[in-house]
Amino acid sequence: MLLEVAEPVWGFFPLSLAGLMAFSLGYAAFVFFGKAESDYVLYAAGLIAMGIVAVDLFFVFLGFLWLLFSIRHRADEQPLEGQLDAGTELATGFSLPTFVLWPFVEASMKWKQPHNVEVRLVSKGWRRRELITPTERGRIQEIRRTFKVHDIFGIASISFSKRWPAALRIAPQLSLLEAAIALRDTSGDGYSHPSGKEEGELIEMRRYSPGDPLRLVLWKTFARTRRLLVRKPERAIAPQRSTMAFLVAGRADEASASTARTFLERGLLGPEFTFSADGAHSTFKTPRESVEAIIDSAHYRHDGGKGLNILIADMDLAAPGNCILFVPSSLGDWFDRVADFSRRTPQPPTLIIGVDGVLHEAKATVARRVLRRSTTATQRLSSLPALYDKLASLGGPIHIVHRPSGKLIGPVDIDALRAL
Repeated sequence: MLLEVAEPVWGFFPLSLAGLMAFSLGYAAFVFFGKAESDYVLYAAGLIAMGIVAVDLFFVFLGFLWLLFSIRHRADEQPLEGQLDAGTELATGFSLPTFVLWPFVEASMKWKQPHNVEVRLVSKGWRRRELITPTERGRIQEIRRTFKVHDIFGIASISFSKRWPAALRIAPQLSLLEAAIALRDTSGDGYSHPSGKEEGELIEMRRYSPGDPLRLVLWKTFARTRRLLVRKPERAIAPQRSTMAFLVAGRADEASASTARTFLERGLLGPEFTFSADGAHSTFKTPRESVEAIIDSAHYRHDGGKGLNILIADMDLAAPGNCILFVPSSLGDWFDRVADFSRRTPQPPTLIIGVDGVLHEAKATVARRVLRRSTTATQRLSSLPALYDKLASLGGPIHIVHRPSGKLIGPVDIDALRAL
């Protein structure tokens, strides 16, 4: 807290540690050795050192004034607004001046807020254009940029921050997905039941009656026994066609949010579905409203799973409907809420996890393996077996989707990850 308060004041202090040392040594050589001891070599050296620091300060201060004027000149522009997917690069229209007339001075910039945006500057003419790449979903309503003007020797620098309003909508990126296997438990055939309707598989037989379609006749049986028999559908209860789905927010949930959006926009939840996410106050029936709920859930990661009560309120507990939960790839407080939800439903929900990272890699040296384990994606994959075992205790089907490739991670891959 104290550092945040002192940061603006410290940023305006022009001399760096190297600049302070250079000026102090130059002053000592000039006053205590050169002037007092009549050492004209140290006298000149100290004078030159202080002169270099002073010139650097002068040019950095001029650069600061020019940058400040350039930014204030653009203060009346329209706020940054638009819609894009995470991982997509966007030219914001913001730019910085290039200090061509002062070759020893440079200007840099980064986003202090929000943190989940990568920023790069591309030189074009006399200015450096800003390009941003959001790494996570969410809504950006304010931008805080931090600017720094410094010399190339690291002697002097001035930094400051400025806020801009914004209206950016960042949706999770669509992922590749092999959804046919993932949906086999959510859109399968009916359940055999003696009191159900004749709408199951054609596995029973009866005698031919006038009006029966000839395509159902068992011709091989007729050739062998000279009896006309036809196939008859078994009695079955069709599962509830409407699917209920929910996105559980939490740490490392971006890949799962991408998978949920892919299910919604590609119609993989079926023609009739009910969707909700953490942070939403109701359920939704259309992909557009559901995707908006996914975006807003990024701001409720600290309360992952609390919104499941909304799904329980809309669920018919007496009917064996389809229920899908998209859960994060890292354990958190959300697990206890998902476990409680699973106990309250007629049958355990289907759990879908989206993950990033390298699944299979060539054998590497010890040093390279140590470096790779330091990455967040690799750490997340190495902890995936523990998450899988924890979720398996709930009793429902579990499908793990590898977002970069769209493939499903099976038991063989889980066993391979246990060795990491």
